[in-house]
Amino acid sequence: MTKGEYHLDIVYDRKNATVKIDRIEDLGEDVYISTKYNNLAWYRFLRMLNQPAEYPVHPNFYEVENPNGTYENVFDSDAIIVHASFSGAQNSFLCLANDFYEKPTKLYEPPSGSISDFQVWFTTDGRKRIVPLYHAFYLELSFIYNYYRTVKI
Repeated sequence: MTKGEYHLDIVYDRKNATVKIDRIEDLGEDVYISTKYNNLAWYRFLRMLNQPAEYPVHPNFYEVENPNGTYENVFDSDAIIVHASFSGAQNSFLCLANDFYEKPTKLYEPPSGSISDFQVWFTTDGRKRIVPLYHAFYLELSFIYNYYRTVKI
């Protein structure tokens, strides 16, 4: 970007988990947006949008960055849905982010074949998968052998 005033159009598409930022020209003399940021602010901006970012070597230096473009994999961290599948069993809802369960929430049938796969993935709408780069999730798994013989249902 060159020095001057710029007008930005910022659109969040929840369905596709994207944020699109476009510079708009010639909005008139009465309308203006100006932004000044240092390397640390740019780093925090990228993290807020769930983008890969390395901590800056010189966090207080001011540099020119181009915010225009489309940022993918952007989501509301409070709306994360955790899904799971075990050995090809029906993929299903496991929990919401920040939920805590004292007892198991899902029981899966034992695998019929010799290969057992446990898959976990995240969405915000139940369909489009996301990769939460800067979030910690703790998921406890238990293997219960002969469950139906030891517990009455």
